[in-house]
Amino acid sequence: MKLRRKKPCKECPFQKGAIPGWLGPWTAQTIVQQAHSESGLACHVDAAAKKDVPDDELYDTVHACVGSLANANISCKRYANPELNAYAKKVGVIEGIMDVREFFQRHTSRLAVFLNTEKINKRRKP
Repeated sequence: MKLRRKKPCKECPFQKGAIPGWLGPWTAQTIVQQAHSESGLACHVDAAAKKDVPDDELYDTVHACVGSLANANISCKRYANPELNAYAKKVGVIEGIMDVREFFQRHTSRLAVFLNTEKINKRRKP
């Protein structure tokens, strides 16, 4: 995984302005577990753009999710993986990034589920 961005992407689910519950096919718990794992979390925008790259090569080509690294810093997470620890140190604390508690509140509340359902229904209507 590479660290090429300095700021989170515009759609980063770790930003305080993220659409509530808008996590694609993943749950809030799955995203936080992966973000705080020793393999880290890839930026979903970058990973989606590289959908044709074989899974065994993907880790070496994708960008690390800057929002998840800032979230780890805010949440006092330290990685055993030296590469991720160095990335997290470079990223530091970014204003507007949620800690773990805020992330779960934003993406798992009833309001988040309602807003996400409303948004999906609007997209389905012709």
